[in-house]
Amino acid sequence: MDTCQNPLCSKKLNEEGSVSGFIEIPIESQLQSMFKRPGFITSLVHKSRSRKRDEDTVEDICDGLQYKKLVADGILKSVYDLTLTFNTDGAKPFRSSKTSLWPIYLMINELPYAERRMPENMVLAGIWYGAKKPSMTGFLTPFMKTLKGLEQGFVACTPDGEVECRAILIASTCDLPARACVCAMNQYNGQSSCVKCLQTGKVVKVGKGHTRVFPPNMDCLDGPARSDNSVTRDALDAVRLKVPVNGIKGPSWFSYLTFFSFVHGTGIDYMHGVLLGVTKLMHSLWFASKHNCQVFSVAGFIDKVNRRLLQIKPPNYMSRLPRSLMDSDYWKASEWKYWLLFYAPTIMHDILMPEYYRHFLLLSESIFLLLQDSIKPSDIRHSKILLARFVAMFPVMYGESVMTLNVHQLLHLPDNVLNLGPLWCFSCFPFEDANGFLLKLFNGTQHIDKQIAHAVAVIQKMPELIPAIEKNSVAYDLYCRLKSKSKYKGTMLDPGIYLIGATKFLKQLSPEYAQAVKESVLSPFERLVTFKRVKVDGDVYFSEAYRRVLLRNSCTVLYESNSSHMYGIIETFLQVSPVCRCEDLSSCVCVTRNLAMIRCLEVSDNYMGVSYIKEVKSTNDKKIIAVNLKALKRKCVFVKVHDSDSAFLCNVPNVLEKD
Repeated sequence: MDTCQNPLCSKKLNEEGSVSGFIEIPIESQLQSMFKRPGFITSLVHKSRSRKRDEDTVEDICDGLQYKKLVADGILKSVYDLTLTFNTDGAKPFRSSKTSLWPIYLMINELPYAERRMPENMVLAGIWYGAKKPSMTGFLTPFMKTLKGLEQGFVACTPDGEVECRAILIASTCDLPARACVCAMNQYNGQSSCVKCLQTGKVVKVGKGHTRVFPPNMDCLDGPARSDNSVTRDALDAVRLKVPVNGIKGPSWFSYLTFFSFVHGTGIDYMHGVLLGVTKLMHSLWFASKHNCQVFSVAGFIDKVNRRLLQIKPPNYMSRLPRSLMDSDYWKASEWKYWLLFYAPTIMHDILMPEYYRHFLLLSESIFLLLQDSIKPSDIRHSKILLARFVAMFPVMYGESVMTLNVHQLLHLPDNVLNLGPLWCFSCFPFEDANGFLLKLFNGTQHIDKQIAHAVAVIQKMPELIPAIEKNSVAYDLYCRLKSKSKYKGTMLDPGIYLIGATKFLKQLSPEYAQAVKESVLSPFERLVTFKRVKVDGDVYFSEAYRRVLLRNSCTVLYESNSSHMYGIIETFLQVSPVCRCEDLSSCVCVTRNLAMIRCLEVSDNYMGVSYIKEVKSTNDKKIIAVNLKALKRKCVFVKVHDSDSAFLCNVPNVLEKD
């Protein structure tokens, strides 16, 4: 047999490297297995019980217009109904081979974000294994048929009985090359390759070659817009004419699904587009030697920037320490996020020319707004204005030849957030993590697709077995190691608050501490205990007194005081017990207070119009305040520019994303 018998493929099988394999892993059976787990239903219905900060804010994908439309139309009416986010991309299992894996992932959007990205909760629908990219028409056909059936509903067995539910694909996110394949569109360097609008771009000369760019159309920056109906017409015309029409090569498998919106459901991944795309591009323009003669180049300051960068001490939820600009070719996407949001805005303020620095801040501020865990409608409107200004000015400042599709797509990010929730909801970060996990699931080079499928089945089944395992057994220790899960939370002080490490009794306090505690406790106290680390709502805070970690600053915090947000540095933690005058100790009502002793920082309101960056004012006034541990909101990124008098505090947009 020289040709594949699948009419959708019909590829020659006698060519070198032409034979590829595909394993379909039944989606419904994986969902059935999840429904049987203890606690899965509780996690699944959390969205219906969680409280939003404000009714109008966008806090997850369920606040997006696409999700709300399904609810309003009565499609999603049960708490057991699921919506899914799709991803596929190539992953290299071996450095010395052209072979690649193309897994199909589905993420369950109703689970809390930290849980939906766990390997055991990620649905692996299939794996393509071969030396070439898969033919998406044949590759995704069985997957599409399964999803079509799940749209109609199925019966799931739970520990409490059977429930009726349905699973609906609501979002898709991929990098540009994979998105073009999945959507049956021109590649990113082709005509009309934007999934959101019909701008064609134009070809310009670059060096000895040519490239397609997307200069801003000042009459309509982000249009004319595509619609699902126009995409369908273009696909049919492309089949009839046998040439792409408006960038569409033909029908994509999305068109067979009843409830998926091709235009509004296809996400623009900020990991690849903003971080590895635009941010990395701007970094190259500033520091690459080939741009030395350009007005925007600051390559001569690279040593100065390096010194500033390497002296930054990030908080502990940022897994990577700053690395030299010389290693920027090896930076991960998370490092580019730190550069965009925290490092470059604070250490480049007196290095870039003022107009270029202000232009860069437009991008930093807008991406911060769209990454928040609670986004107001005004934030989306403001980010739309900022990104329009950024894109309109980009070719003027850096030249038309660098107006890539990634730069153009920035214009569509605010509308993407309106439709699908904050940028982190539909980013590729969870799927890249899943790919990294997947590549650890096989040994040797034989039948790796089958090895992976077997390992995934074991991982998904594991949570069902945990209730039967004794907590202090060898088996439970193995489970904790496999999950990288700590068994110990420390000593509970209050619900959600745990003491970590050793404690020490104090006989007396310094005058500043004594006054701060007196103002907070408002009653005589006798027993004083000090400690250096706490965990509050799952987040670990260090104090300045904790000297074992020298390269991180996890003690600079945002806290609440008298209904206002304040900033400071935690010097130490105290547990204060009041003088007890209760006659009956069994009914004692005296309350032990757990406090953070914070050195207050005086900051400016908004630095250069950027809402999340505060410039720290130098002051000799050392004011100490005692703050209840429940008032700690989150850690901040503190940047002291050591060769100047400048110091900055940066708020973080959310604490949901993990590196």
